[in-house]
Amino acid sequence: MHDHTDLTLRSFKAEARALRRTRAAAGADIPHSRALEMVAQRAGYRDWNTLCAAARPASSTRPRCSP
Repeated sequence: MHDHTDLTLRSFKAEARALRRTRAAAGADIPHSRALEMVAQRAGYRDWNTLCAAARPASSTRPRCSP
């Protein structure tokens, strides 16, 4: 079972994969890391790491934000 935070991070990662596919189809390939950064910025965060820090529960010691 996944908590809500995990599902949200999964949706951001899925959005980044979709962004990469869209860009690739238009002939503008971008790395996955750049897509994650763009998704985070669209969501109002400075970068992917900031989004992950905000999404990760304070009591969690398990890393969840790996690409």
